[in-house]
Amino acid sequence: MKKVAEIKIIDEVESVSDWKSKVMDQKIPIILDCYADWCNPCRKVTPLLSEKTLAHGGKFRMVKLNIDNCPQLASGLNVKQIPTLFVIYKGSVVDSFTGFDAQKIDELVQTALLVDQAANDE
Repeated sequence: MKKVAEIKIIDEVESVSDWKSKVMDQKIPIILDCYADWCNPCRKVTPLLSEKTLAHGGKFRMVKLNIDNCPQLASGLNVKQIPTLFVIYKGSVVDSFTGFDAQKIDELVQTALLVDQAANDE
């Protein structure tokens, strides 16, 4: 019997090879958190966004991307400052913003929830 891989609602892209399966091929919205370990504002985003992701029980996924570990992906996304957050659905960027702003994080979560709702109404 083949074991099915568990889909985590909070995950991390650790290499370019992870990108397609963890972000592009997902059937639910992804909130992509582009960060670096040395970035103080980035450290504030993670717990806030993790809490909101868990509270919504799988309506969207949070995927973290360390720009120092995957600079080619950060460059492809045109990340110039961090933290930068994206809502990605079926490979397309739906929304994004840069910086730490709790209200904008709430708005990004609402966008992900609306995308999920629209996808399920199709």
